Amino acid sequence: MSLSYYKKTSNMIISSNTANGAVSKSAKGDRFSIILSDDFAIPDGVFNCEVSVPQAKVWFATPNVLNDGKTNINSVIIIYQGDVQQIYVPQGIYSIDGINEAIETKLENQGLPDRLITISGNEATNRVEVEFNYVGTTLFIEDGDLFNTILGFDPIDFTSTIVQQTISGQSPASLNHINSYRIHTNLVQNGLRANKNYNQTVAVVPIDVAPNSQITYEPIHPLICSADELIGTTRTKMDFWITDEENNEIEMGGEDWEFVLQVSYLVPLKSYHK
Repeated sequence: MSLSYYKKTSNMIISSNTANGAVSKSAKGDRFSIILSDDFAIPDGVFNCEVSVPQAKVWFATPNVLNDGKTNINSVIIIYQGDVQQIYVPQGIYSIDGINEAIETKLENQGLPDRLITISGNEATNRVEVEFNYVGTTLFIEDGDLFNTILGFDPIDFTSTIVQQTISGQSPASLNHINSYRIHTNLVQNGLRANKNYNQTVAVVPIDVAPNSQITYEPIHPLICSADELIGTTRTKMDFWITDEENNEIEMGGEDWEFVLQVSYLVPLKSYHK
């Protein structure tokens, strides 16, 4: 008697869209669950159970400037001629030019000169610079605000004494806040190893599109995760979440994401020889 086997594979389209059955979706859109109408079971006696993600579609809409109502990460405080203005840059994905334009628009809407300050990048020093276009303009940079967190300035209260006076940030701007998305599920106990850690990761989706565009991830060789812990179990509920490359929770910018989840295993097939 010899033992051979055949490979059995099942594919599921997993979507964060509640219209497609996602439940318990987080406010950020980064976490959801699905409840199956029939059981998902991997029988006893099979072996080499594996999970992979051969396709995913994720919108690159994760903002680098947040408006969560709890922090002042998008806040800018400027005083001009004794008039204190605290403005808030709308949530979004920004370049340095984009932040500059957003501040100019907000100042103009408040009846102030739109070019009180000009923000630019210095390629030689890899730092952000702020040019003051009016004498007596004060920029308050506080711990955790936009200039501190995003643009690389230490907290300071600076008042211009001459036109076109310039100050520079102490650290590089952190506009490139995310380099890849990682998809996770509780179907696997470990998932892909990230250095010494396991975070139930089943896919790494590189960001290869412009902001506010959809990533279509179709790897030639999908990453494969061992999932032998599924053998002999039955599931009716599955949890999924997406993070950045540092396993942080992220805001999905109101966009849904989906992927194909592939589960395969080997089924023994007995054959007899005389």
